[in-house]
Amino acid sequence: MVFDFFGSQPPNYKAIVDDKKLDCIRFHEQISLNETLERIFHADYCMLFLNDIYSFSLSTKFCEYLGLKKRVVLFSKKGFSSDYIVSNKIGVWVNPDSCLTDLLSVINENDTGNQYNPEFDPEQFSVKNIAKQ
Repeated sequence: MVFDFFGSQPPNYKAIVDDKKLDCIRFHEQISLNETLERIFHADYCMLFLNDIYSFSLSTKFCEYLGLKKRVVLFSKKGFSSDYIVSNKIGVWVNPDSCLTDLLSVINENDTGNQYNPEFDPEQFSVKNIAKQ
């Protein structure tokens, strides 16, 4: 498994990755929206990072990932978002307090463990449905 990050990052992030020899983490320059969508289309998972005050939030990025039927790797404190993703089997939750253990479980999942839950209907998060509400 490889974690790809696109756009600008603080220089010390790359230094930490290099120092720890984490070859499964790769940093890339910013890419176009079309290339971003292409990369997401081919990804097994999409990462979502929520800071502590937003652990309740199902963000717009979350809705985009579901629309593309991508499993989410959520990095956040426990809250509504983590409970929703886990209970609906649409991704995995990485708790900051057990980050290494949680990430290893994602990396070590077998091939059938990373499939999108076909029973979950993302239509409730479509722009059309949200606009009606």
